[in-house]
Amino acid sequence: DEALRLVMQKPECVRLSVTNGDNAYGSEVVDYVLSAKAAVDADLVLLPMDSRNFASSDCRQLRARFKNEGYGGYCRYFEKRFQKYMYGFARKPVPVIGGVDIASVFIDRRKLSKDTIFFNEFSSEKKPSTCVGCQDGAWVYAMVRKHKWTTHIPPFSGLKHMVFHGPSPLWCIASGNVWFDHPDHVACVSHAAVGRLNATLFDLPAFHNRNSTRTCLRLSKEGFKYKDEQSTVLA
Repeated sequence: DEALRLVMQKPECVRLSVTNGDNAYGSEVVDYVLSAKAAVDADLVLLPMDSRNFASSDCRQLRARFKNEGYGGYCRYFEKRFQKYMYGFARKPVPVIGGVDIASVFIDRRKLSKDTIFFNEFSSEKKPSTCVGCQDGAWVYAMVRKHKWTTHIPPFSGLKHMVFHGPSPLWCIASGNVWFDHPDHVACVSHAAVGRLNATLFDLPAFHNRNSTRTCLRLSKEGFKYKDEQSTVLA
């Protein structure tokens, strides 16, 4: 909030973005949010986003639905999603709790200066009804529903106009790397790193199978027994 207050005083700033070190932005994001295409009269521009959290949540639900929660359930649903949808698990944001990550939200500076709705007002400490991790959605929801802020939510139009919460599955695969679908510690690794792994712990036969897309790696049946140990975690 203190950083927001400082930037709000700078008239040269058109839109404000709240981010941190684990987010990456498409090469044309800044140009887009400042262009007429981004509906410059909208109070909020909400860009499509990809996140490891989306992939983990969706795959967890699919494994539970099909009662396939052992090692064989990993990569299976991940690969199917990317075969079916160009953007994989990426989502268009929705201004509700659980439907938006603040990193993909670009705020009109003048509007925020006028209404002074700050992020910290929606912390779980100040609002016990706000779940931990839901502060982003609660903030944007209040802007739109309570204060009637207008939004512009563009359709998918390529990776250059997207936001990526790292490690991002879409960014990982698009850059020619491999998604490691671990129960608790997903990661993006290079093909060279995969080649150095122990076949006892990692399912290299499935990865190198002639029908494999070679975009996702999982633990082997044996490695899954040790999923909570450091030996099965890839940084």
